[in-house]
Amino acid sequence: MQLRGLGDRAIDLQPFDVLQFEGAARVEGVLPRGAVKDFNVIFDATLCSAGLAFHDGPGHSLCASRATLLVNVGTGACSCEQSGVATALARYDALLIEGEAGSTVRWSGATRVALVLID
Repeated sequence: MQLRGLGDRAIDLQPFDVLQFEGAARVEGVLPRGAVKDFNVIFDATLCSAGLAFHDGPGHSLCASRATLLVNVGTGACSCEQSGVATALARYDALLIEGEAGSTVRWSGATRVALVLID
């Protein structure tokens, strides 16, 4: 995907690149190589802050945020475990984890997950 409108030059994004910009920006997305799936995190900055990171393969993350959204963006199913409770996630399923700061979330079986940290 190529984004135009964030400066003098277009920005070429590769798969799973993360680019943060103001939601009020007048941006145009161009698809020079065909269709894509686009993952957006849109939030009201007067109410919270948010960040996005992609992780490859099985792994874990410390929940230091008010809420964490784990999204299975891999090619197959995965399992997510937090506080001893396992949840199965099909491709593109999401799990919202709230109010458990300091706990660890583990996932397995996925080739890639997206973590959205919300404070």
